[in-house]
Amino acid sequence: MAIQLRFLRNLYKKYKEKTEKIVNSKIYAVVNIVILILSAISLSNGRFESSYAIINYLFFELDKMYSIFFIIDCIINLSITPIKKTLTTFWGLFNVAVGIISYCSLYDLPNFTSIRMWLLIKYLPTIPGLKYIQTICSALGNSMPIIKDIGIFTGFFFTSIGLLSVAFLGGRLTYRCVDNTSEFNMK
Repeated sequence: MAIQLRFLRNLYKKYKEKTEKIVNSKIYAVVNIVILILSAISLSNGRFESSYAIINYLFFELDKMYSIFFIIDCIINLSITPIKKTLTTFWGLFNVAVGIISYCSLYDLPNFTSIRMWLLIKYLPTIPGLKYIQTICSALGNSMPIIKDIGIFTGFFFTSIGLLSVAFLGGRLTYRCVDNTSEFNMK
């Protein structure tokens, strides 16, 4: 039993070393950036012609494939990162959120897959030749706690205003300035 456990530990250690080397490589960052850009294109409802059926399929119909990629990416990152680091760092929590959002989008639940576009901030500093992007991304990364606080306050504010609006104005704003005949009233 101890020999099997030692064998599994050594196997996991080798897996972790190789996987960390791949995940931290520039090629992996470029692949992620390309997938993120294709995912952004698939989120747009662009107008397309039937003569470009293959391009149409690649850009607009593969959102589920991109979701599967990000689920696998989340599982890989969870397998090589200690759970404490995952749950205490912004990018660790963000990877988990992207994995959950991508999983939900597979089952046609509310689609928040545009949130994963923020992963560009994580991968852009690894691309050589982008002048000052490291400084910009680190400044944005350092400001994430403040942005999080502002987001929480904004969510609370909009929720409060929404509840108060429904409580005070619910059902009273039914007047229209257009007739049933779709002509404007000039009164």
